Amino acid sequence: MIYTLPIHEQRKQVCRHMFLSTLGVTEGQIRTALKKKQRDGQIAMEGRGGRREAEKVEDEEKRQTILDHINKFPRMESHYCRANTKNEFLAPELNLTTMYNMYVSEMAADKKKPAS
Repeated sequence: MIYTLPIHEQRKQVCRHMFLSTLGVTEGQIRTALKKKQRDGQIAMEGRGGRREAEKVEDEEKRQTILDHINKFPRMESHYCRANTKNEFLAPELNLTTMYNMYVSEMAADKKKPAS
């Protein structure tokens, strides 16, 4: 394999060590890039990661359903310091397990799949 670097608008042949050190890459990274190189010289985009737009919309709908469920519960002010507080609290008998079980039951009644 021939390694070259641009020097004064020309391609200058360099040794492998100089090439890898200058770019701060490993030989494995170069091999991978060459495998993914397309005919037009571009590197193909990775297919990993990211989310499809339909998944984003579905997740936003689930998020809104969960928020609507939480907002159904009455809120109380703190009984310790009522002055200048904007904090709201749920009833003490409610906990995450109870609220989630109620949410799952509500989704089952509506024939919808609950978020996990």
